[in-house]
Formats: sequence, structure tokens, C-alpha cells
Amino acid sequence: MNWSNLHVACAIPNCDWFEVLVPEDRYDFGLVSYPNPGPGGIVVALTAPGLGVEVDWDWIKAHEMAL
Repeated sequence: MNWSNLHVACAIPNCDWFEVLVPEDRYDFGLVSYPNPGPGGIVVALTAPGLGVEVDWDWIKAHEMAL
């Protein structure tokens, strides 16, 4: 969710801030990476296709539930 919000925020010319939820380990489930601020508190959108995120399929398989 945060990656898609970051891409939208980057498309808004007057967007000066982006809120990152912490602690990250509670919000990064199912993905390999989470948008963490770098030096100076800057968050950068990924440039890979789509949203640029890699799905953590091992994590998803480990948390599957039968319906």
C-alpha cells in the first residue's frame, strides 16, 4: 500500500512530505522491501516495472490459510 501511495505522492508537484509507518516490520508483510527514508529523510520511488516492488512469495506461502 505504501509503495502505491508513494508513486501517487511523487506525481503531485506540490507534495512536500510522505508519511512512513513505523515500526516497518508490522507493515512490510508480503513484500521484499518497504519505503524507508534514506539520508536526509528522503524516500525514493522504485523504478522497476509496475510499482517496482518484489513480492515475498515465501512469506505469503508461509502465511496461507485454508478457507
